[in-house]
Amino acid sequence: MYTLGVALSHHPCACLLGERGSPVSIEEAQLSGQCEQVLPGDYGLHPMSMPERSVEYCLSSAGIAYVDVDVIVFCDASPAASRSRRLTVADCVLRLPCSPQSRMLVVDPALAQAYSALHASGYDEAAILIISGSEGGAVRLGGAPGAFVPPLERADIFHASAGGICKLARVSRDQLDPSGARSSFEETMLSLSALALEKTGCTCLCLAGDPALNQALCSRIRHALPVSEVFVQPAVHDGTAFGAALYGWQYEQSSSLHH
Repeated sequence: MYTLGVALSHHPCACLLGERGSPVSIEEAQLSGQCEQVLPGDYGLHPMSMPERSVEYCLSSAGIAYVDVDVIVFCDASPAASRSRRLTVADCVLRLPCSPQSRMLVVDPALAQAYSALHASGYDEAAILIISGSEGGAVRLGGAPGAFVPPLERADIFHASAGGICKLARVSRDQLDPSGARSSFEETMLSLSALALEKTGCTCLCLAGDPALNQALCSRIRHALPVSEVFVQPAVHDGTAFGAALYGWQYEQSSSLHH
């Protein structure tokens, strides 16, 4: 079985997952040699095209064709036409010579990142915290020359166990700082991590997203919170495509069991 994850967010990429080897994943920018164009508008920044080169690269690396792909999962696509500027599944299918036999699925970026973080961590049960940053700018991390993270906008909290991955909450930064005082980056991250551990009752914590790539922050979490293990998903951009492929894999396996 082969599942293909296609990420359509600000860093388009693709990942192919199969039974006979390691995942193959690559960002579109690595093949095109330039950043993907985005379209500004009232509903945020969204890519004008999908990672066609990345998909072709993944299939070629595995020596398969589109007809061999069992499940294609589009991350951050819209199921149908709407006022959102996101690409729809129909838009995606028109750009790829998909097989009629391939199952088409859509997954939310935060859930895709959660699947990616859990799989890479190796934990059986964990609290998963997905951090999303603003597209409008970046802030310097204290004590790390040249290290920048986008301003925190929201966080998604998941609980992963033998029963699967369950979303528990989405928290905005304004909810963490109702007074508008805007706590420091590290204090906000500590509050979010503590909330994730409290809601799940877990001692293992998985972090994903650009702002989580901060070694000093992870050290503070280990010392300040009741956590036994902390894992940070290093594949910030490829992780969404990898998580989408994992989501499709689990979905197909579950469907096979039900049948």
